[in-house]
Amino acid sequence: MLPALIGLSISPDPGEPTQNPFHRFQGEWVMKDGIFETYFDGVYSENVDTSRLLIAKSNTDFDILWHIDIVSSHGIIFWTFDNIRNEVHHLSSNSSGNMAAGKGAFSDNGDLSIKIVHEDACDTCFRMYNFKFISEDEIFFRSVQYEGQKENGDYYGGIFVRRGI
Repeated sequence: MLPALIGLSISPDPGEPTQNPFHRFQGEWVMKDGIFETYFDGVYSENVDTSRLLIAKSNTDFDILWHIDIVSSHGIIFWTFDNIRNEVHHLSSNSSGNMAAGKGAFSDNGDLSIKIVHEDACDTCFRMYNFKFISEDEIFFRSVQYEGQKENGDYYGGIFVRRGI
C-alpha cells in the first residue's frame, strides 16, 4: 500500500534492464525458512520471523525505498547512490522512533556494505550492514555491531529470498 500512496512503481521482474544500481534489490523478500539469527550480549537465538520487505524503486534511477513490515517493527529505509563519488547513502527510521544514517559502497561483484550510525548509539559505536548476493534471488544479510574499530560480537541477520521463487 505504501508504494501506491507515494507514487512508486514496483518492478516485479528482477531482470528488467535499468540503470538503477539497486535493481537487484527490487522485489518482495522474505526470510529463508523463516529463520532470523541474533547474537546479543553473548546470547544466540534463532527466531522464526515472518518479515516481509517490499522494495520499490523511486522516481529516479539512483535510489530505492524499502518498506519494512516486520512483526516487531515497521519502517522505511531509503538508499540513494552518488554516482560521482560511487557512494550509497542510507537513511532509515522505524516504529520505535529509532533513526539511522550512513554511507557505503558496492563491491566489484555488486555486494553492498554500509556503515550505519543509529541515533541512540554510543559515540564510537556503529553497525556494518553487509548484503551479499548468493544468487539473483537470495541475499545473505548481516548487521555487525562495532565499538570503536572492533567488533563487539553482537550481530543479527539471515538469508532473504525473493518471494514467489
